[in-house]
Amino acid sequence: MRIIQEPKNFEEENWKYLAVGYYKGKAILKDEMENLFYMECKEAEAPIGTMVSEGVSVLPVEVLDKDERAEIMRIYQEE
Repeated sequence: MRIIQEPKNFEEENWKYLAVGYYKGKAILKDEMENLFYMECKEAEAPIGTMVSEGVSVLPVEVLDKDERAEIMRIYQEE
């Protein structure tokens, strides 16, 4: 897993997802288009504000069961 917390030495930012929260063993992530994703990990591995690169086991929230997906979307999706 590659998690970038801040670029160093003028590196180009190479991230696709931003951790916006945590829900029942899942880091909740958003991409540039505000789509919601998740990855299963401990909260300390991807605290809020962590940038996560491509190639990490990230899945769209649509694959979760209906109730869990609805709760995540209620909490993290802007209206």
